Amino acid sequence: MNPDPERYRHEVASFAVARAEQGGILLLGSSSVRRFDPPGFPEGLAIVNRGFGGAHVSDLQYYMDELLRGVRPSLVVLYCGENDLWAGKSPARVILEMEAFAEELSRRAPGASILMFALRPSLCFPERIPEQEAFNAMLDELCRRHDAWVYEPATYDRFVIDGRWADVSLFDRDGIHMNEKGYAIWTELIRNHLPQPLPDRGYQPETAHASLTRPVPR
Repeated sequence: MNPDPERYRHEVASFAVARAEQGGILLLGSSSVRRFDPPGFPEGLAIVNRGFGGAHVSDLQYYMDELLRGVRPSLVVLYCGENDLWAGKSPARVILEMEAFAEELSRRAPGASILMFALRPSLCFPERIPEQEAFNAMLDELCRRHDAWVYEPATYDRFVIDGRWADVSLFDRDGIHMNEKGYAIWTELIRNHLPQPLPDRGYQPETAHASLTRPVPR
């Protein structure tokens, strides 16, 4: 059973209404996304972050209207599924929910590419790595069936050492979320999927969300 999405009603209601600018980036997912504050991309390229709480894929589906309100993105960056697996859902079930969500997202944001980040390992849950690897393989296959969906494996590959151990240097003290070095990788990967070359300003941790310094629920 999926958790009650109303548990995040207050957090979702706090999203600022963005101007409807064509060609921006929409960030969607759970707390790992919410904590992400990428450095400045080219002037005029709007970046809207609508990650929240310990979201499951079903929560994103439930709040589709709120997530898309006021935005017309050309690129949607999606990172979600960890909390689903940790709650005991099978990778296959999560993929089915991800496909349903992404299909509706594509209908509601025509012309947008969806960049799906592979799930990374966690220092706190190494026993979940086989499930994450299974999920990532299914996510890769899913994206191969849709022209506008792009799978990014480096969000797993660059967070492991020797193919199996999470890289401690990329994680915050809670062992779950990334530190500034981890988010720098995300920033680099997003830049790689934009159509024009971008200036390399680096990730600036002092400009990140205040939630970087306080506990965040999964």
